[in-house]
Amino acid sequence: MTVIPFKSVTPPTITATKFVYRDPKTIPPRETLYAGHFIRGFMSLTLGIGGGGKSNLEIVDALAMMSGMPLLGHHSEKRLRVWYINLEDPAVETERRFVAAAMHHGVKPDVLNANLFMDSGRDQEFVVLKNSQKGTAVVEVVVAGIIQQMKERDIDVLIVDPFVSTHEVEENDNSKIQQVAAIFVRIANETNAAVEIVHHVRKGAGEGKMEVTADSGRGAGALKDKARSVRVINNMTAKEAPKAGVDKEDRFDYIRVGNGKSNLTKRSGRSEWRRMVSVRLNNGLHLWEPGDSVGVVTEWRWPSPEAAIEDVGSDDFDKIKAVIAEGNCKANIQAKDWVGKVVADTLGLDLGIKDDKGSVKLMIEGWIKAGHIHVVKRRCPIKREDKDFVDLVKAPHPEQSGAGKVLH
Repeated sequence: MTVIPFKSVTPPTITATKFVYRDPKTIPPRETLYAGHFIRGFMSLTLGIGGGGKSNLEIVDALAMMSGMPLLGHHSEKRLRVWYINLEDPAVETERRFVAAAMHHGVKPDVLNANLFMDSGRDQEFVVLKNSQKGTAVVEVVVAGIIQQMKERDIDVLIVDPFVSTHEVEENDNSKIQQVAAIFVRIANETNAAVEIVHHVRKGAGEGKMEVTADSGRGAGALKDKARSVRVINNMTAKEAPKAGVDKEDRFDYIRVGNGKSNLTKRSGRSEWRRMVSVRLNNGLHLWEPGDSVGVVTEWRWPSPEAAIEDVGSDDFDKIKAVIAEGNCKANIQAKDWVGKVVADTLGLDLGIKDDKGSVKLMIEGWIKAGHIHVVKRRCPIKREDKDFVDLVKAPHPEQSGAGKVLH
């Protein structure tokens, strides 16, 4: 076999860079900006069904990054500048969402004025890759414009929603989708910013039939492969609802955010729950009109004893313990002097409301598991028979009948 040598017209431009070991302490750390998902210089991806809360989640994430407030349990070390581009809705609709979320979470207007940039695909062209007679063509004027704006305005995070509207190529063609993804990786690299892409899932995924995973994205899988972190959003299922004490009709207000893929850190199997609440803008044209109602994502935790007691301040718990110390609180939920009534009165909860009553029961169970209180058999002075009472646990934990009993 004869090998014909390759004759290059121009000198080669590729060079092999020699590795030089250095002290690990001198290697710059990754700049994880928020929630372990938004990372400088990298593209991340969030997947979910249409209308499943993706955009609402991104908006509250943006508010948390801009304000430095832990609105969903995460916070950024400093206030970040965010550019949110919604390619489907008019700018005024995105404005409604940001204002409603800011109102609900207590984010001041000056935070948005200083750190938010917001645009709509209805007003400007944000398509970065098109088909051409020779294959595909990068819309360089758009790509360069995005990069220039991000550099000039010191933007830390770019959120593009949704991915399908950023290109005009076949979404099932891996090669072409990889080109689109590579453009956003380039933007992240050249601006040293975090670039977040919001993407729909294929038909059937996340509709109670199939769990949304990192592989559920609509079209080719090249987008997922290019992303360094992938979040997946699933609605609460009909089976999960009763376990969480949620009516099946209300389950679509609850979403589960999971880690579908993580190339840079260890992948977490833990999910975070969020709840959608309705916020009124009070922008009706007449006094009798309430105006627009807007969905806003809030932090929500799966009901558990451990989570329930975290929400009770030490001052309130001291008040509850003071009443329990008097020795008259019973463990039976049917009793007139059930310990739960003390908890509800102290915390301003209504035992006539299902959610409040469930929370009180979980708190009591949580304090028992944590070793703060326990159930003991004691003679009831009124009925002159043994009853289950709730007492404070003295250190060391005494060995008494019924200790550690779970209340229902």
